[in-house]
Amino acid sequence: MLAHRRSRFESLERRLALAVTATVTAGDLIVSGDADGPVVITSTAAGSFTVTDNGTQIGSTLTGVTDDIQIKIDQTAGAANAVTLDLGAGATASTVDQIYANLGNGANSFTATGGTAASLVYQGGTGADAVTLTTPVSGNANVKLGNGVNSLTLNGAVGNLEVKGGTDADTVNIAATGSVAHSAYVSLGAGDNSFALNGSVSGHLLVRAGDGADTVTLADVSSVGKSVNLLLGGGNNTTTVAGTVGGSVHYSGRDGNDTLTIAATAKIADNVFARLGAGDNIVNHDGNIGGNLKVFSTNANDQLNVATAAVVGGQTINKLGLQQTHEGHENYEGGGCAHNTGSNGSTGTTGTTSTTTTSKSSTTASSRSAAVARLAAVVSRLRR
Repeated sequence: MLAHRRSRFESLERRLALAVTATVTAGDLIVSGDADGPVVITSTAAGSFTVTDNGTQIGSTLTGVTDDIQIKIDQTAGAANAVTLDLGAGATASTVDQIYANLGNGANSFTATGGTAASLVYQGGTGADAVTLTTPVSGNANVKLGNGVNSLTLNGAVGNLEVKGGTDADTVNIAATGSVAHSAYVSLGAGDNSFALNGSVSGHLLVRAGDGADTVTLADVSSVGKSVNLLLGGGNNTTTVAGTVGGSVHYSGRDGNDTLTIAATAKIADNVFARLGAGDNIVNHDGNIGGNLKVFSTNANDQLNVATAAVVGGQTINKLGLQQTHEGHENYEGGGCAHNTGSNGSTGTTGTTSTTTTSKSSTTASSRSAAVARLAAVVSRLRR
C-alpha cells in the first residue's frame, strides 16, 4: 500500500514538474515547460497577457511585457504541440520586440496573429511543423522549419523573410494578403517542395531547393519589385511565372525534366535567363519580357516555345544543347535588375520565335568569379 501511494505521488510530481510556466523577466514574457494540450497566449491590454495550457489559465494575468516573447515548449520531449500567440487588436493590442518560438521535436503548429513585432524567429525540430504568420513584423522574420513535412503560410506584412527547410517536403505560401517590404530568401532543401507567391515582395526574391520534384508558382496577382532568382536542384521541377517582376528572372535547374512557363499574364521588366540541366526540358513563353530571353541547356532536344502573342523586347537567344554540364548560369548577365532592353542595338520581337545560336565556348575564370560575386551580393541583400 505504501509503495502504491509513493508511486502515485511520484507520478503527480513528475507531471507537475513538466507543466507549462509563464513569467515576466526584465520585460520578457517567457513561456516554457511541457504542455498538456494547446497553449494559447493572449494579449488582454498593451503589455498584459494571459497564458492557458489545455484550457486552464496559468496563474494570473501577466503585466509589464515590454520587450520579447519567448516560447520554449517541449524542447526535449518530442510531443506534438499547438501554440497560438494572439497579440490582440485595438485596445488589447500589444507591440513586442522579438517573438521567439521553439516547440521542439514533434508535429507542431504555431500561429501568430494580431499586434505588431519588430522581429520573429521560429526554430523547428525534426517533426512536421505548420507555421502561420499574420502578425505584422517590421523587421526580419526568420523561420527555420527543420526536417519533416513542414509548411509556412505568410498572411501578414514582414520586413524581410528568410525561410530554411530541411530534408523533407516543405510548402511555403505567401498569401494574397502577405507582403515582404524588402527581400525574401527561401531555402527549401531536399524533398518535393512547393513555393507559391500570391502576394508581393518589394525587393529581391530568391528560392533555392535541393533534389526533389519542386513546384514554384508566382501567381498572376503576385508582384516582385526587383529580381527573381530560382535555383532548383535535381528532379522534375515545374515553375510558372504569371505575375509582375520589376527586374530580371534567373532560372537554374539541374538533372531532371524541368518545365518553365512564362504565362500570358506575366510582365517582366528586364531579362529572362534560363539554365536547364540534363533531362527533357521545356521553356514556354506566352507573356511580356522587356529585355532578352536567353536559354541554355545540355540537351539539344529541349524545347523553347514562344507563343504568337508573346513579347520579347530584346533578343531571343537559343542555346539549347550548347552548354556543358552545369555550365551556363555563369554567363547570365548579372544578378541585378539593370535594364538591357535593346542596348545592343537589336530589335525586339513580338509574335515570333526569333533565336540566335552561338557555338559552345568555355567560361573564363573571371566571369565565373564575377557571377558568384553577383549571386553572393543578392543573397547578402536578402539576408539583411
